[in-house]
Amino acid sequence: MFVGLSGASLNVACTPHGSAVPRTSEDRAVAVHEGFVPAGRGVELFYRAVGEGPDTAVVVHGGPGFGLESLAADLAPLARDRVLIFYDQRGTGRSTLLTDSTRLTVAEHVADLGAVIAHFRLARPALIGHSWGAGLVVRYAAAHPRGVGAVVLLEPIVPRLVPYFAQFNEALVARATPQELKAFATASAPARWQAAPLASCHARMQILMHLWGGADSVRARVRGNPCAMSAEAYRAVQAYTVPAAVASLAGGDLRSSAAAITGPVLLVEGLRDPTPTAAVDEWAAVLSRVTRLRVAAGGHFAHAERPEFVLPAVDAFLRRATDR
Repeated sequence: MFVGLSGASLNVACTPHGSAVPRTSEDRAVAVHEGFVPAGRGVELFYRAVGEGPDTAVVVHGGPGFGLESLAADLAPLARDRVLIFYDQRGTGRSTLLTDSTRLTVAEHVADLGAVIAHFRLARPALIGHSWGAGLVVRYAAAHPRGVGAVVLLEPIVPRLVPYFAQFNEALVARATPQELKAFATASAPARWQAAPLASCHARMQILMHLWGGADSVRARVRGNPCAMSAEAYRAVQAYTVPAAVASLAGGDLRSSAAAITGPVLLVEGLRDPTPTAAVDEWAAVLSRVTRLRVAAGGHFAHAERPEFVLPAVDAFLRRATDR
């Protein structure tokens, strides 16, 4: 989820650095196919399909602006008996970069998810969304109740911006030291990310992971890397993708969309996540068929910080949903 850290002008979310090689739970390589999905008006979405099996889940990364590499390595064990389709959202990673803010809105991102589903001719795929991406999944699932199977929300964006965004921001500020705030402001300065975009990205991510993460003992397990993109792409993320997406939220209230989802939903929350507990409670209250998974020691990346606990639960949930 995007954040707005007071005094530091922080406008993009983060995950830590790490490997992006697809692996199963037995740590052996799995089948991988990459390419592009046409999304209309010249936009192409880079995708990576991992694994084999009769069932498919489409994975929607966080941010805005993370890229698929923020999730691919950590969720790869779920591809042991199914196909996972990851893709870079427009304006990030290896997908088409845009400068027109009207083409980088929430509505365009939701339509792109539909383009991925249509491209692969998927009938009722499972959808997995992390943080900001969970909000896109909720919007799509609400608009296409017969076209979506199970839904997994990994540490989702708050269900409404007011009052939870300010509370989330306050929690981050409370966790930061004065030195971190100063270092973050330096790394976030436009002159910095324009001149040395990837160095700026890594500096920001190092600080943010401390503020977003769970216990020190599990934080280092995260392998995702939102900085795994070209310098040009990261400049576009900072200059265009994030500001346009945030500006298009228009109040950011997802409660009615969540209430419209008819299929089963797994809600994963890290108990050390700075997201207010009341916000997660609200998600659980408005979702009609929800299973809530609470992860001790995990933060905003609990799925990666505690994979031995979260991934088997996600796998079992998806299997049960497929059997219904």
